[in-house]
Amino acid sequence: MKILITGSKGFLGSALWDFLSDKHKLTGLVRQKENSDKNVYEISQLSSIDEHPDVVIMCHAAVASGNDTKDMNHLIESNVLTTQQMVQHFSNSFLIYISSISVYGNNQNILTEQTSPTPETEYAISKLWGEKCVSQAKNYAIVRLTSLYGKGMKENTIIPNYINQALLTGEIEVWGQGERRQNYIHVEDVVRYIENLISTQEKGIFVASNETEVSNIELAKLVAEETGAMINFKETDNSISIQVDNKMTRNTLSIKNTKDFREGIKEYIQWKKKQF
Repeated sequence: MKILITGSKGFLGSALWDFLSDKHKLTGLVRQKENSDKNVYEISQLSSIDEHPDVVIMCHAAVASGNDTKDMNHLIESNVLTTQQMVQHFSNSFLIYISSISVYGNNQNILTEQTSPTPETEYAISKLWGEKCVSQAKNYAIVRLTSLYGKGMKENTIIPNYINQALLTGEIEVWGQGERRQNYIHVEDVVRYIENLISTQEKGIFVASNETEVSNIELAKLVAEETGAMINFKETDNSISIQVDNKMTRNTLSIKNTKDFREGIKEYIQWKKKQF
């Protein structure tokens, strides 16, 4: 099968490339490529791509997370206009758009595939606009991710933040009492969701999440066990907790997560230690 991956050098895109390269003919699309890249094009070269992929996986994104912010123009260019280009150029392909549960906003109900989006940040608004672009296509799937983690993940989120603190200072700063709960999904499980969509070409909106949430203090204790770091509590944390139920997605795709969170964090810590 011919598959095009946008954002093929990013965290999820590169994981997909590694996993799918032995099974399919892949083409990559990136903002800026290296000279040695084979079968990879820059977005500015879109019109010169002669391939007609069976599937396009849209991993491109300007991501605003942690303390990393993007201005609205940047978010619109990447998350909306580039997505629109993909939809128009590959109108006959099955399109898989990687989105985010941030489109639900600060909804304190259990989040499901049917929960109405109420985006509250510029990033979330831009991702929902991207979804609307994709929903105009003939065949598409939208995959809303919870917090993605694994080797090579972005450095500005809580997992690498806690682990970097533990390895560099021997202490982990936890805001409030660490009660806030978050849903994390390992990149390997997300790759399996997408592989399933490639083969089934199920149309609709899906949520890739774990079956249970993890509190900040549970995460900190796990990191402390593996590194010997001390936990210090700091100030307050008024952030809302997240609860997700993706039963419909798991039933539709006949899939279940296989990556245990504790094992995933242990692997990440061992990988991190080699980076210092």
